Amino acid sequence: MLKNHIYEPVFNFIRYKYTSAFLNKHRGNKKERERVLDIGGKNEFGVRLANEHNFSYHYSIGDLDTLDWTVSESSSHEYEVVFCFEVLEHLLNPLLLLKLLYEKKYIDENSKIFISVPRRPHFLWTPHHFHEFDKSRFEYLIDRAGYKIITYERSGILWRNWIFYFRGIKPILRLIWPTRSYFYLVRLK
Repeated sequence: MLKNHIYEPVFNFIRYKYTSAFLNKHRGNKKERERVLDIGGKNEFGVRLANEHNFSYHYSIGDLDTLDWTVSESSSHEYEVVFCFEVLEHLLNPLLLLKLLYEKKYIDENSKIFISVPRRPHFLWTPHHFHEFDKSRFEYLIDRAGYKIITYERSGILWRNWIFYFRGIKPILRLIWPTRSYFYLVRLK
């Protein structure tokens, strides 16, 4: 399930379980089919979440670090829900993306934006991320972008397949200081 490469199926299964539970807890008792915008392009993770939670699935297209990205349908509409799972840390300018969500009118004050970011000790930060967020840096980004945090919670430990931990020093250290995702529900101020 949700395989990125040989070492990731366990990690992605666990991450999916926590993400789905957070959505269940904070989405509310919605009976009607809501429209979801998945930031980061079409992916199996988002498609499965949308199907499980009865969302009409749409996704971003293009480079999220520019003004030119759009969505998978031709006209802009406001979305009731936005997924932004494990995306912000990969962007050169996550503030631009967050501001464009409302400037391009993809969301309104009633939209729920579900965000997750990984958190690990500084010495385990990865070169694959342009940004790593501790609590205060993430809160500052959200505030500066014009949003407020409604709620958040930390996931359990995101264990990986045991083979992953024997690929070097940093993976072995992640057995001692494992990665956790932090899930946020945010809205416009």
